[in-house]
Amino acid sequence: INAEYMGILAMSTTKDEQVALYEKDMDEKKIHYEALKQKKRMIFLIVICLVEFGRYYCVDLVAPLQKDIMRQFGITDVGYNLLYSAYAFPNIFLPFIMGYVADLIGRPTTLIICTIAVLIGQSLLAFASLQAINIFWLAIVARFLFGCFGKSLNSTQGTYITDWFKDKELAFALGMSVSIARAGTVLNFVVATPIYEHTHSIAFAFWVGTFLLGVSLVCTMGTVLLDQSAKNASGYTGVKKKSEKIALKDLCNLSGSYWLLVLCIVGFYTGFLCFVNISASFAMDRFGFSSSHASILASILHLIAALTAPFIGILIDKIGRRTIITISSCVLLLCGHLFFALLPNRIDSPVLAIVGYAVIGLSYCLFGSACWPMIPFVVEERVVGTAFGIAFSCENMGMVFGPIIIGFISSSSRDGDIPNYFWINIFLAGGAALGLITTIFLFFVDPVSYTHLTLPTNREVQISVVHVSFK
Repeated sequence: INAEYMGILAMSTTKDEQVALYEKDMDEKKIHYEALKQKKRMIFLIVICLVEFGRYYCVDLVAPLQKDIMRQFGITDVGYNLLYSAYAFPNIFLPFIMGYVADLIGRPTTLIICTIAVLIGQSLLAFASLQAINIFWLAIVARFLFGCFGKSLNSTQGTYITDWFKDKELAFALGMSVSIARAGTVLNFVVATPIYEHTHSIAFAFWVGTFLLGVSLVCTMGTVLLDQSAKNASGYTGVKKKSEKIALKDLCNLSGSYWLLVLCIVGFYTGFLCFVNISASFAMDRFGFSSSHASILASILHLIAALTAPFIGILIDKIGRRTIITISSCVLLLCGHLFFALLPNRIDSPVLAIVGYAVIGLSYCLFGSACWPMIPFVVEERVVGTAFGIAFSCENMGMVFGPIIIGFISSSSRDGDIPNYFWINIFLAGGAALGLITTIFLFFVDPVSYTHLTLPTNREVQISVVHVSFK
């Protein structure tokens, strides 16, 4: 309790009265804190979105260089996909743990730790890829370390954005987060192959990612300073009331609506991200693109999100309809994979390739802007960090096993010297179908929750738990 209130509190006869006085004062200061956030929210949004720019550049940095990495390390499709599985495996557990830790020890420390950890992991990957070193198991360890805190960083960023934009423009803010983050991925797909062709060094391309993560670390410090300056100016400490502190038992009370959203996230991202992993080689094998042109085509998957996500977010904030848009995104992803599955395994048609990639890219943009903003609406505010963490953990279950399954399909079912992509696309379409079914099921399980999630974001729509009978 602040020293300035010790005299007042000393006159209170009971401990409960002392606590009540302190909480009343914090409530008043929190109002001032919220007003200060409104003034700085756009600057804050740009800075915190840049936190993820470097990480997203590095996450798929191996994708445009797939064939070069396989050649340098002497590995198969299964070995290459292990680079993604190693990244995803720790994220089954750590986002949940780190989300809980963030709710307990505070977001600033969590955000800084996660950013430093992914920077170290990427640096180790670049070191392992040096021609003089060239140790594949060390690259796996590096991707594992990078993954240990990658999604936890995303989860913590999500709680910051939710806190600053929870009453207004939440979908826009999360859409802007997707836009800037995926701009990093687009940059990767556009420049990684030319960098390699110019330097003939995979390690150099990886060191560029390390540099961008250094920039992200600077933005992390800026995020913490902006948030802390608003608290200092208002006198608000950010201490939760006793009734607001999170307990493990709170996790048992997460609603059925929340778990259905988690299943939707698992299905959709298995269908989308597992395709991103092979998107460059897919374009080369099936449509005859060169390495550089295949990387540019693969960037379409993220370029659409980078250009349109904020505007779709604004639209969702005004009209709502999050569930309808989520269903539409799953349908688009399903159609995209079925479209590719029905095409011949080898076809010289750049137009068809662009159409398919654009449909899948649009589905990702719609999903990211509509589905993730629903999570704060179906859980209590005090467990938002943990809820995001659990969602990221479950998402990565698909990202652990999905690439391994695709690797085995690629190795066991081949059309000459290339994989039989028909079964790969069918597998990915199954993920999209899971997302579609669970979102539709949300309406039949609890129509009240479904209706609540279609409302526009405004000051009258408060983030609160939606109690449902299905748990």
